[in-house]
Amino acid sequence: MEIVRLILALALLVAALGLIFGFAIPASGRIMEIGAALFALLTWTVPLIILAIPRKRKPASSLAAVGRTIGIFVIAACLSTTGLSLALVSFVFARGGWAWFAVLAIAAFWLAGGLSIHVAGRRSRRAS
Repeated sequence: MEIVRLILALALLVAALGLIFGFAIPASGRIMEIGAALFALLTWTVPLIILAIPRKRKPASSLAAVGRTIGIFVIAACLSTTGLSLALVSFVFARGGWAWFAVLAIAAFWLAGGLSIHVAGRRSRRAS
């Protein structure tokens, strides 16, 4: 749970700094666009890295595995929120060139996740 707090603090800090830089430095829109694209990339990679890290011991119960999965979703949601907030700030203060890529990449991540859950559910019902 500490990682979730850290990511939420980072998201709040990045969004606040984006707004401050947007008002204070007129040319900071490009930096926010790149930041939005970076967080979109992190939205795709961090959950996969967490899934790839081997656990030291077997989960004590099935609820431990569910908790780990929920944690991965929360981390992905925090990264997505940060990317979207930077993209919105970029749309306000700049044209939003890379910000469109960030929004589309984040939307594709969540659509792919929803689609994979749907397909897995249909396959498990078919196997039963």
